[in-house]
Amino acid sequence: MTKTSNFNLHYCMLLATLMLSFSCKDDPVEVMEFPADFEVVNDGDSTLEICLDCENKLVMYLDIAQWSLYTFSDNILDWKAFSEEYPHVSVIVYLSGIDEKKGKTKEKMEAYLEYYKFPYQVFLDPDYQFYKINNLDNSFFKNNKGHQAFWVKGNEILSPANIGMPQARKEELDLYFGKE
Repeated sequence: MTKTSNFNLHYCMLLATLMLSFSCKDDPVEVMEFPADFEVVNDGDSTLEICLDCENKLVMYLDIAQWSLYTFSDNILDWKAFSEEYPHVSVIVYLSGIDEKKGKTKEKMEAYLEYYKFPYQVFLDPDYQFYKINNLDNSFFKNNKGHQAFWVKGNEILSPANIGMPQARKEELDLYFGKE
């Protein structure tokens, strides 16, 4: 082997190693952790308790400093009907980003969830711990980091959840969890 080809081989190996190490860094998150040491909001008598140990999950993360709570309105999804049609799917919500200046307070969040009769309890995560623990910078949602939803089996992320698209949502629910 000549010096030039030997140099090229080493250069190619170095380049391949660098590319591999950088590509692994950006792999989407595959397993989710569910911290439970947060304050629970929307915990009225008629709300369903958070079930971290349930097998089938719809997990949502919302940074309310960037996004509205519109996701929890009946205009996106009839959440009460969803809870009745899919009782075997636990809905776990982490809300981050309290912003007093913009009026996005815990009290306003609770009032909104109550107004829309959102039937699930919700974790309040003001310090973005869920986002950090699960490294959601590397999730499927590269351009939409403040609003993320996932179908999860156990702790394994199956795919992004298209909760606002009725036909896609139904297909995904049937595919991943069937109907009980």
